[in-house]
Amino acid sequence: MRQAWRAAVVLVAVVTALSSGAAAQPPAGTGTVSGQLMAEGQPLAEGVIAFFNLATGPAPDQGTVRRIPDGVAVVAQGRFTIQLPPGRYHLGALARPVAAGPGPPRPGEKFYFARDGEGRLRILEVLVTGLEAGDIPVQLATGFAERGETFAVQGRVLDEEGKPLPGVVILVKKQLNTPRPDFASDPTAADGSFSLHLPAPGPYYLLAREHLGIGRPLSGSRIGIFGGAEPAQVQGAAGATVPGIEIRAAKVPEPGADRPEVITDPAKAEEKREEKLRQREQVMPFGGSAP
Repeated sequence: MRQAWRAAVVLVAVVTALSSGAAAQPPAGTGTVSGQLMAEGQPLAEGVIAFFNLATGPAPDQGTVRRIPDGVAVVAQGRFTIQLPPGRYHLGALARPVAAGPGPPRPGEKFYFARDGEGRLRILEVLVTGLEAGDIPVQLATGFAERGETFAVQGRVLDEEGKPLPGVVILVKKQLNTPRPDFASDPTAADGSFSLHLPAPGPYYLLAREHLGIGRPLSGSRIGIFGGAEPAQVQGAAGATVPGIEIRAAKVPEPGADRPEVITDPAKAEEKREEKLRQREQVMPFGGSAP
């Protein structure tokens, strides 16, 4: 229990910047991209558009995990505007009210991709001079040829008492200390189970988070990492399966909880030291040395 709590404290520091990394100010030399999304023949009334740089990762949808975008913008009546560094991008869109908050597609929500005339993912070329893309038709997300070779990871997310945690999202990172993950999974099942297909061979770190949001995880919500206080990685050859992965998720402590007391007054410090000595004498009434 104590180890799980300590791992949660460590993990808070790792995931606090999750959303802030995606919301950071764009670097100098970016281009303005604008256009209008057309979903099922109509402008997408409300949602979020996501851009995936081809130079920084694989295809955005690997089936059971979705790549975290390199840039996002709000869509209103189909229109969007975003600042992006020059590069080549895939484009996806999620039909979701902005008030519903961040996170991967949820049951019942529609997720779209822009495709070219041959059914492949469309590539938008962004320059420093910007891009007015005009009307961009998007289609419901289904399988596509751009998916690469993957390996499977199967496991469960449990709480401190070993009970399954449903509805938890698995965040996948290549580097543990990066401000945002590379992929996010669908929520865990009723028995806490998950099954991921990740681009081979890895390795990857697996983090579990009960609630996604801006900034520091909510106090009382649960987070965890595979390996606990000593994070471990998963990897596998194409077509392989890595079973039996277990992630223990503990509640996020209140800010400042369990921090050592800092005493600056020498007299109070001496009083505190004597109090600790008396407590040790009560524990060891028949002699022996204190550790």
